[in-house]
Amino acid sequence: MGEFGRATTVKASGYDRVTVADCRLRCQEVRPLLFDFNGVMPVGELITQAVFNMAVPFCVAMADPSIPASRRSAQIVITAAWPGEAWIRCQVTTDQGKRYSQQVRVAVYGPGPIYGDQEPVGGPFELIATAP
Repeated sequence: MGEFGRATTVKASGYDRVTVADCRLRCQEVRPLLFDFNGVMPVGELITQAVFNMAVPFCVAMADPSIPASRRSAQIVITAAWPGEAWIRCQVTTDQGKRYSQQVRVAVYGPGPIYGDQEPVGGPFELIATAP
């Protein structure tokens, strides 16, 4: 997984399906989080729906779910709200009726909003994106 560039990318592996990816952010950062399923989907298979879940929506806020034009990945925008950890699962359904999922642990570091920043709110529990 890469931290630099336009988005934090989580690559699902067909060889190690139980790996949980790690992402680290500082409080107040806003960043796209891209789940790349190329490594687990056969050639030609396309994503039709993506469901993003968070068990405890406290330290991270999710927004703007989408399925990019390639339909081989899914994306949200996350905001690091408070120090702590959040586990986010992306579960996709394909045009072949298959389901794949990938988890990421987002660790938020640094003091909370102590510089007069607006306090972001964690959540929601679930977001859904549907392919056009």
